[in-house]
Amino acid sequence: MQKILVLVIILLGATGGIAAGFAYNVYLAPNSSSSDTQTAAPDQQETTEFEYLKLNNQFLVPLVRDNALTGMIALTMSLELTPGHMDVVYAQEPKIRDAFLQVLFDHANMGGFVGQFTKSSNLESLKRQLYDVGRKISGDSVQGVLITDIARQDL
Repeated sequence: MQKILVLVIILLGATGGIAAGFAYNVYLAPNSSSSDTQTAAPDQQETTEFEYLKLNNQFLVPLVRDNALTGMIALTMSLELTPGHMDVVYAQEPKIRDAFLQVLFDHANMGGFVGQFTKSSNLESLKRQLYDVGRKISGDSVQGVLITDIARQDL
């Protein structure tokens, strides 16, 4: 009975997080289809500008030890894109999410979210793996992967 209660609480928490993320994206987030630009004079702007695609919904990764659920990781990510490729990459989002989840599950199974999981070297390794997968799917359109939020909830 206690295990069922724990799973129900996790599902309710995940559902609430997804609903809050959706509400934020729909009602509060700035327009994600426009790229961030500097306000400096044109000759002073950097020649490389990017567009940023916030991936819909959080990524939820279960943490399992000895066949028991021990916690959850919630991540929010954005992709740094070459200008003009937003629509193409957005259309590939389901495939990107699937591949990113596999990377995150593998990272979790190797103990990547244990201990100091937010240590710079640990996150850089994860981001590099996500970047490689993103490039494999979307080619040169993907210039970087940004982890904008990360949280671990231990049970």
